[in-house]
Amino acid sequence: MIRILFLMAMISYILATLLPQQQILNQSVSALCMLIVLFSLRRVRGLAMAFGLSFLCLGSLMLLISHAAASSFLLSFGEMIQMVTLFTMVPILALPIRLGRYAHELNQIIRKKVSSPPHLYRLISCLSFFFSSFMNLAALPLAYHAVASSIDYFRIEHKSRWINCAITHGYAMPLLWSPITPIVGTVLYLTGTTYSQILLPLILLSICGLLLDWRLAGKERPASPMFQ
Repeated sequence: MIRILFLMAMISYILATLLPQQQILNQSVSALCMLIVLFSLRRVRGLAMAFGLSFLCLGSLMLLISHAAASSFLLSFGEMIQMVTLFTMVPILALPIRLGRYAHELNQIIRKKVSSPPHLYRLISCLSFFFSSFMNLAALPLAYHAVASSIDYFRIEHKSRWINCAITHGYAMPLLWSPITPIVGTVLYLTGTTYSQILLPLILLSICGLLLDWRLAGKERPASPMFQ
């Protein structure tokens, strides 16, 4: 049931974005999100339940104190549904990698050119670094689906954790300076600094971070390719 509610909420949000003049769509998004919260409270336990109820009660109290209209209680739900929609749709961006069989071609290159796990680690993090420079969240599924099958050619312990580290470490470095990173624009606005002043130092800093990560990854226990 809750999955259906999430799907309906995301579809309603997309329609509300495409048709902003239809206020009923915004109201339906809020109503669906309120139902999602109520249904979720029946499933969660522990800290999640405590924090959820705390925020729900505090938010309701703030609306009561401010003498908000009854409609404001409903419309207060759903402010973050865009993030849920974003994370749900991001994997779709990896479809060109699958349909175009780019991963297969990349695997062939890796089998011929890459000789060790540290070398593969550097390749994966560099690829993730490149994608993250101009694609932000889309870099994660693209990098993963492009190289995920390549690690099967190497004897690597904890393969899932290994590839996640390689991708996320490379992904994180461009977030210091990439213009599509929201925090970069926020910092520039609050400090009054021009982008040209910080661009070069931050690029150099991110590259140094990438090189340091390669150095630390190279100190791990070596493994050998399975196909040699």
